[in-house]
Amino acid sequence: DRWLGAITLAVGLYTSSSFGAITMVLAMSAVWFTRTLRSHTAVLAVVLIGILLGTVFLLTRPVQEVPVEESKVEVSSGLSESRFEKSQTGRLRLWTRGLGQWADNPWGIGPSGASDRKFIELHDVREDSSIGQIHSDPLGMLVERGVIGLVGWIGMWVSFWSAAPKRGLARLMILGFLMQTVFRETIHYRHLWIVLALAMVIDHRNEARSRGSIVAAT
Repeated sequence: DRWLGAITLAVGLYTSSSFGAITMVLAMSAVWFTRTLRSHTAVLAVVLIGILLGTVFLLTRPVQEVPVEESKVEVSSGLSESRFEKSQTGRLRLWTRGLGQWADNPWGIGPSGASDRKFIELHDVREDSSIGQIHSDPLGMLVERGVIGLVGWIGMWVSFWSAAPKRGLARLMILGFLMQTVFRETIHYRHLWIVLALAMVIDHRNEARSRGSIVAAT
C-alpha cells in the first residue's frame, strides 16, 4: 500500500509540474529521512540516491518535436522546464508588486483585496492568466491584512504545531504545508485542513494507545 501510494504521488507530481507541491513533498521527505536515518541508514541512502538521480533524469530529458500538419507541437517526457521558468519569474514579479502594495498600505488592503482591486494585472506576467493571486500565503496575509493578519496567521500554525503530538504525522504534514504556502495560496484549500485534522486524530489515538500499553506493562 505504501509503495502504491508513493507511485501515485510521483505520477501526480510528474504530470502537474507543480512547484509548490514538489516543494512540499521534498520537505516532508527530508523530515521523514531524518527521523528514520538512525535505524535504516543504508536503505535510506540508496533510496535518496535513487530519488536524486531520478529527479536529475526527469529535469534534463530533452524535448521532442512532433510535427502536426504544418505546425510543431513540443512534447516533453519530463517535467515542464518552461512552466518552472514562468513560475519563477511570475512569482518574483508578483511578490515584488505585493511588497510595494504593502509599503503603501501597511495595515493591509483588505481580505480579497488582491483580486477585488485587480491588484495583479498578470497579462504582463503570464499571457494566459487573469487571476489576482499573490501565490504566497504569508505575503498574501501581509498585503491584504497587514502585520496583524500575518502575526495571526503565524500564531495559527504555532497553535497547530503545539496541539500535534511529537514525531507524529500531523507535524510532518504541517512542515510540508508551510513549505507549500510560501509558493502558493493554500489557506482556502479545504482538503488540506481535512487531511490535517485526520492526521491529528490518528496521532492522538496512537499516543493514547502507546500510553495505555506502557501503563499496562507497569
